[in-house]
Amino acid sequence: MQPHDALISVLLLLLIAVVVSVAVRRIKLPYSIGLVLAGLVLGYWRLFPSISIDPDLIIYVVLPALLFDSAFASSISNLKEHWPVIFSLAVPGTIVSIAVVGLVVHYLVGIPWMSSLLFASLIVPTDTISILSVFKELRPPAKLSTLVEGESLFNDGTAIILFKLILSLILAEQYRPEEIQYFRFSMNLIVSYAGGLGLGLAAGYAAGLVMKRLRDHLIEILLTVVAIYGVFVLGESIGVSAIIAVVAASLMIGNFGKRMELSATTHIALTSFWNFTAFTLNSVVFLVIGLQLNFELLMDNVVPILVSVLAVNLGRIAFIYPFSQLVNRIRGRRRTETPEIPLRWQHVLVLGNLKGSLSMALAVSLPATLIYRDYLIILTFGVVFFSLIVQGTTLRPILRLLNLQTISTGQIEFDKRQGMMMSARAALAALEGDYRKGMITSAVYSDLKEQYEFIIQNTEKSLQKLQSADPALAESHLQTVYRQMLMLQRSVILNARLEHVISEDAASQLIEVFDKQIATLSWLREDDAT
Repeated sequence: MQPHDALISVLLLLLIAVVVSVAVRRIKLPYSIGLVLAGLVLGYWRLFPSISIDPDLIIYVVLPALLFDSAFASSISNLKEHWPVIFSLAVPGTIVSIAVVGLVVHYLVGIPWMSSLLFASLIVPTDTISILSVFKELRPPAKLSTLVEGESLFNDGTAIILFKLILSLILAEQYRPEEIQYFRFSMNLIVSYAGGLGLGLAAGYAAGLVMKRLRDHLIEILLTVVAIYGVFVLGESIGVSAIIAVVAASLMIGNFGKRMELSATTHIALTSFWNFTAFTLNSVVFLVIGLQLNFELLMDNVVPILVSVLAVNLGRIAFIYPFSQLVNRIRGRRRTETPEIPLRWQHVLVLGNLKGSLSMALAVSLPATLIYRDYLIILTFGVVFFSLIVQGTTLRPILRLLNLQTISTGQIEFDKRQGMMMSARAALAALEGDYRKGMITSAVYSDLKEQYEFIIQNTEKSLQKLQSADPALAESHLQTVYRQMLMLQRSVILNARLEHVISEDAASQLIEVFDKQIATLSWLREDDAT
């Protein structure tokens, strides 16, 4: 494909991503699912030229950006507090899941042992974006969000380490069976994980120290790009887990921001840049996933795909429920303690096991000479498609059914009344505008004006009662409005600088003040959520 044609294709993909993302907001669907469906429709009806992404591009370019975006915003203190559970879910849990999935696929689908385990290792990683998009909207308990987010950050690294080890075993069996050393391969798992963790923490700490002294948000953004992709490449070069290294480095840099050791302007700029980067890359990847899905081929293999879906969920069940019971029993010895992982949370951990772009990238990256390669790719695409469309669309109602929505009834009532007041004021403003233009008579204007003023007056009284009954509502509303006003002040200063009304130095100092106040409000909200 010529550069000109490639650019046109990318621009079209981004335009489609914008349209789909706006549309799915209206129907309350995770945007990743909407993008996959859009890609499937475009590909099925041949409305978009055939396009594919090199799997190395996903692993080396897309994955580090997505990991940084998720890990940078994570609370390292929350992860440290719950690290035994998160570590168990991400490492032993992943290993158990791979073993169960491999067992079921081997006996029910009829794939050789090692190929079944290879498939299991590439299908086990979870898709963080889809599940967290639902979590952000419904705000489940903060600890549950920490467990889900922490596991998704670290189980990718575990799964990829095992994927590479199993693939190397298969290739050794095909070409050099006498050279297989199982003990060495098992030790590689420990060394790779621990080495990646150490490398990432050291690199992230070093980058944070440098960023503290720079105080230039553009250079600091560039430094994070160099640090994250550099630690990924270095991890690959020295034989440790590059993914774990990226996650650890991202958490460390984010921790500098949480402790306010980075300037507020830098924190806001980093968040905006990496949010945009992750959203753009993810949009393109999910659209391409939909375009690459061969619907007829999926239908021809629907039975083995459904068996594989069953295997994936059995692998999840086999660890989550027994492990949770063990954790709760240990915690229950202190009778005053509540369960560490309540049963409702266990259901979410099982049912929220969504699959995404990483699994597909690993499948496509399999060597062309590998036995069962094409079949493994079909199974992977089928499981990912089922996971995103079926499990992804049912996750939201399941969270509501399990009563895991932490938005209080008082907050919902407050939002309803605020929405009523906003709509009534907008209608009254439009009514006055039409009256001034002579579009309505005085009688109609007086009658409707009286009605809307009555609605506004009553709504304001009910809002005041709600805030008096629940001071947290008043504080939350105050912070929201205050943040909006700070953003307005910041934009006024930016415009004044552009129009040379105030000097560059004065504007920079004022923007720094506003950024610090905005960041402080954001950090207060995060603390309240936890």
